Amino acid sequence: MWSPSSPRMLAVEAVAGEFLGWRLLLSGLVMTGVALWVGMNVSVTIHERGAALGIIMATSGAVSTVAWTWVRSGRWQNLMRFPLPMADLTRAVQVLGMLLVLIEALLPATVFIVTSAAGSLIDAGILLALGLGLAPVLLIVWSGAARRHRLSAAAVLAGLVIVVIYLGPGYAAAIASVAGAICVAAAIDLSGDSSRPTRVPRLAGSSLVVGEILTSRMTAINSLGMLGIGIAFNLMLQAQSVPFMLGFIVVFQNTPLNSYFSRHPSTLLVITTAPRAWLTLLRFGSHLAVFYVLCAVLVTLAPMQAVPHPRATLVVIVIASIVASAAAMILERYRPLTSWKSEREVLRHPRKYVPSLAAFAVVLAAWPIVL
Repeated sequence: MWSPSSPRMLAVEAVAGEFLGWRLLLSGLVMTGVALWVGMNVSVTIHERGAALGIIMATSGAVSTVAWTWVRSGRWQNLMRFPLPMADLTRAVQVLGMLLVLIEALLPATVFIVTSAAGSLIDAGILLALGLGLAPVLLIVWSGAARRHRLSAAAVLAGLVIVVIYLGPGYAAAIASVAGAICVAAAIDLSGDSSRPTRVPRLAGSSLVVGEILTSRMTAINSLGMLGIGIAFNLMLQAQSVPFMLGFIVVFQNTPLNSYFSRHPSTLLVITTAPRAWLTLLRFGSHLAVFYVLCAVLVTLAPMQAVPHPRATLVVIVIASIVASAAAMILERYRPLTSWKSEREVLRHPRKYVPSLAAFAVVLAAWPIVL
């Protein structure tokens, strides 16, 4: 059944060839290394419910990239033309999606919890079960073929959030494990049809940044996830009585926007060849900086947070937003990513950390000046 020439193994190999690569492993290694350093050197108090909600947001973002850059693209439709059972292909995508979530989100979170003073192996195991079980459910939410399946999976997702808040992560992990096992066993059909009619808001034409956020669910989900993670990070810093709320740095990690032109080769070609097309790049960068300022302010002024030095923080936010957007645009103009098989390779390229690192360096240099 699982011989190298069996349909199941062929399906796994076909799907793995689309996802697994050195960029994914390097990205996971970087995040795990950062989590290890923070866990060993920073004394933090881990709130189980907050950590579980963070895992849900991180898993949602990771799975959304699988759904919109691969399943709901022409590559999935091409793969369906091969003489492989649809159920085996679906299970392969779900299992590989779980592996991606493990590398990109769960492994760093587990290392952080285990190495921190307040963490335990039990807490890490609960979060692992929650994330792995949730991955197949989220894949159906984003790209299920039948509307009833998408709605049912969305109901499970909402129920898990409620269970985490009111009952605790342990119960949610058990439910997620059962739900994920059912999704994999049932091999619920996924849809590669990207031609579903979508309503384009009027504001989408006012700016490339606004249009990308309003028309791309992947970008919208990623942006909301960064907001949530930034707020959670600020709450953690506040619990440790840290005088600076640095959670806004997280919003600069909006890879879909930072790599917009690399993901749209035709637009990139116009930017690099047409006369005065650099004005479009400049306009995109300025709009991106404004968007980052708005997101950073939302993260900083979120409820339950007492912001020390509000004026200085606002100045630093504006400076960091400009630097992050400028770093992203410089990379897009002079070092665009062009040799990729799917958009997910662009989204998971190690250079995605450059805008955030540049902004963080500027923040460290600017704080003593503006205070």
